[in-house]
Amino acid sequence: MSNKKQVLTVQAVLPIVVVVFCFINLGNSATATNPPSAMVSLLGITGVITWFLGRAYAVRLLYAWLLLQVVAVTPYYDVTQFFSWGFSFKAGSSVINVNVLPLLLFGLVKVLAGSALIGKRITLTASGDSDLGNVFPLNGAITHRITLDGQKHWLLVQLDDLLVYNGTPVNRVLVCRKDHNILNLRKPIKQLCYLRLVQDNNEVLHNADAAKYPFIEWVYVNRV
Repeated sequence: MSNKKQVLTVQAVLPIVVVVFCFINLGNSATATNPPSAMVSLLGITGVITWFLGRAYAVRLLYAWLLLQVVAVTPYYDVTQFFSWGFSFKAGSSVINVNVLPLLLFGLVKVLAGSALIGKRITLTASGDSDLGNVFPLNGAITHRITLDGQKHWLLVQLDDLLVYNGTPVNRVLVCRKDHNILNLRKPIKQLCYLRLVQDNNEVLHNADAAKYPFIEWVYVNRV
């Protein structure tokens, strides 16, 4: 597993927001009498640190940080980290508050999940008879996330070995799950993916036109 560190990009905005809210919450005098709230702040800070260190489990920590704040039951349970917006209703002697903001931020965590794949190594195997010939399995490393015709979860893969297609050498490919979801490398499972060849290593980073990278065949993708 790669320990590739994250750089300060757009994907880093949410982790920065998380750590700011956590420190504000820890500095709140009311948090001293609310240990669960302080523990959730420490969970968020841990998630941010591990994300910047490139750890795969960081995204799950940030998901947990958000999920724990969705519901607060006054006066028994409230771990809201500085920000809250939603609705509430009375249940007996308690008031149940539903915080909608964490739910809205779940989409940003999915972006982090995609960026956490950068640097990870994968293997590609044929799903049937291959038009590329006897080239599989292919191993490589994920170098970029690419948006192709509006689909955000395409991955650019640098292959370990060069392959030749119609007389042109190729050392990069694009892969994306058939359901267009984020590739899941947490479990050793094969995932059916589109395979597109990249014959211009630079243009793909600036040109999201799928017509330039025609679909070749289906492949199974798994972690190395």
